[in-house]
Amino acid sequence: MLYYQAHGIPSDSTQADAPAFDDIIQAACGVPDVLRRASGRPGLMPTLLADKVSGLVLAYSIIAALFHRARTGEGQQVEVPMADAMLAFLLVEHGSGAISRPARGPAGYQRILTPLRGALRTADGWIAVQPHRAAHWAALLRAAGHDDLVGDPRLSSRALWREPGFGYATLSRVLATKTTAQWLAFCADAGIPAAAAPGLDELIDALPEDEHPDAGWYKVIPPPARFSATPASVRRPAPLAGQHTREVLAEAGLTEEQITRLAEAGVLTGDRAGPGRRAPAG
Repeated sequence: MLYYQAHGIPSDSTQADAPAFDDIIQAACGVPDVLRRASGRPGLMPTLLADKVSGLVLAYSIIAALFHRARTGEGQQVEVPMADAMLAFLLVEHGSGAISRPARGPAGYQRILTPLRGALRTADGWIAVQPHRAAHWAALLRAAGHDDLVGDPRLSSRALWREPGFGYATLSRVLATKTTAQWLAFCADAGIPAAAAPGLDELIDALPEDEHPDAGWYKVIPPPARFSATPASVRRPAPLAGQHTREVLAEAGLTEEQITRLAEAGVLTGDRAGPGRRAPAG
């Protein structure tokens, strides 16, 4: 709270100045309970989920504020509490029937929480297949030689939602009968959503390469968005810590004198010596 009080910023949280590491935010927002419901163990997502979700929320919140400023000329402060961002992200599906008043069911989206959900084994690899219709199930069952299950009411439309345990167990048995390539071809012909599940190494190997002037050769992660009028591209290597801080501040309208004062006050992370110097890595 000290930061907010010092700057005259209202805050409704007593945790406003508490350390906000990804593990801590995940724990505070129910991720361990979601994983406990799915696997029996209260773990954390094996990715920096809270950090990335909060960053995305902050980015589009800033864009919304800039749009408001462009329309009205009025600026405003944007605050994105990490816990609020993660809670909203998680409860979209896992609030489930518990969101209604009175509650219409338990918390947790049951199809997502089924332990069997995920990539399933084929005869030679892994694949994800999601049959949405009774016709999808019938085609898969016949292709795998399970004609006896065609027409089973538990494998009708939205079976993975209504009978997730039986649905995924059956799908696992079906997919084990053919190779990944065979199932991908079959599902494409039958209009069934499907995708192979490659390993991380395979995905990384497929990325283009470039050379960083300091770090050497590396794999380039392409921009995830596609713009028709302003196509995105990677034009220069990733910056070192603080490398472009002065450049960005100058583009934002700060004078060299103002930037220097910020640097001397220790505000600019990574800035060590002023203009023209590249900040060291770290």
